[in-house]
Amino acid sequence: MEDKRFDLTPRQILTHLLEIEKKASREEFRIYIPTEVIDAIVPDDKLKKEAQRMLEFVGLYDYDIDVSYAQTAYGTGGDVKNNGIEKSVNIHVSEIYRTDWEASVAVLAHEICHKVLFVKGLYSPTIIMNEVYAELATIYYGFGEIVLKGYQAKDHCLGYLKSDTYKKVNLLVCVVCGNIKSEVLNLKDIDPLADEAIEVWEKYDDKRTLLINCFKNAESQIAEFYRNIRLLEQILEELKKEIKGEFERIDKMYFKDFINIGYSRIDAFLFIYDNYSSRELLNKRFTQLNESVSKSIFNLLSIYQEQGYLELKYNYTCPVCGTTRENKLNSKGISIRKCPNPECGKYITFNTDEWNATVFQRRAIQKEKEEKEAFNNRVEEYTERIKKEARDTILEVKKTTNDKVNSIRSETTKEIEEIRRNEQQRCKDEIRNRIPSYLRWLVAKYIQ
Repeated sequence: MEDKRFDLTPRQILTHLLEIEKKASREEFRIYIPTEVIDAIVPDDKLKKEAQRMLEFVGLYDYDIDVSYAQTAYGTGGDVKNNGIEKSVNIHVSEIYRTDWEASVAVLAHEICHKVLFVKGLYSPTIIMNEVYAELATIYYGFGEIVLKGYQAKDHCLGYLKSDTYKKVNLLVCVVCGNIKSEVLNLKDIDPLADEAIEVWEKYDDKRTLLINCFKNAESQIAEFYRNIRLLEQILEELKKEIKGEFERIDKMYFKDFINIGYSRIDAFLFIYDNYSSRELLNKRFTQLNESVSKSIFNLLSIYQEQGYLELKYNYTCPVCGTTRENKLNSKGISIRKCPNPECGKYITFNTDEWNATVFQRRAIQKEKEEKEAFNNRVEEYTERIKKEARDTILEVKKTTNDKVNSIRSETTKEIEEIRRNEQQRCKDEIRNRIPSYLRWLVAKYIQ
């Protein structure tokens, strides 16, 4: 049979528990201990008496109680009638649980929590949501152990949630609300994030200190990022001051009447001369700055675009006085413009090109490719040099080895020849000594 019960994440559990606490909070967390019943078949009066104890446990006193076993719809453990705010409770527990006291008490806990939530004003128009609230409330009000035992009957399975979900809820409620150590509950590996949060929670007796530390950790990266933005703004302000000074310096040098007839050629050439004499050093500095800023823009834009599209716009702004005008010209590239502010009137070179992330990316990729090729070339060159040195070393060792081998072979050959001659002479002497002296003259010529 298909299990239609569902699961809840720790976040969903805590969110719903918070809703219960806001609407139907209890004074303190206590664990309910049910009455022990040894009857094989539980009578209605004992069920009613247990319901009375449970109602008082959750703070509902002096209620008219009508509780009994009865035939219920298939798959229904019990039902409760909510008669407005009247102080009466009418609960039926399925007859099939008359022989199962643990299951009976678990059903009572569920139905009583329906009543509690209804009285406290926590009621959803969605039936399944009310059932979820009731299931969570049973554990929130201290019936957790009853639910864990009673919902796992031998011949039937109660509850709207999966078994592991009840364990998660009981663990969270007992640890967070009841200050019961998780190791006592013997429930582990419920959820990686929940396990980690519980471990941290149990380390701190002072929860206020824990909240302060968590707040710091939550905003640490944001705080560091904000600090870096402020520092970056300071750097950019200093660079803007430097740029403003350069614009003013060049504006003073610039021969503004160069288009008029009769302009001074010397004055014009002097501007060109000064421009070329200082351009190399100035361009080198601003080229480095441009590359660094463009790379930063590209990296930040790439990260930001993951959240949403951002169109970068750039209108005319005078770097000297700050006057801003919308860029209405259709021309692209670099143009010379006069500041519209009459008190300023500076001539400014304005770059109307749009900042193109694709172009920058292509340049970055090309630069990376060139750097990679240069690196590979250096590696290849170094490898070849190492190989050549190794070959030369091997040849040198081989030559030295061959010379030593030949020398040893030559010396060995000489020693062998010397041994052979000595041995021959010894044999001759031995033969001669064995021949009688009167015969030696006869065979002397044969043993020379």
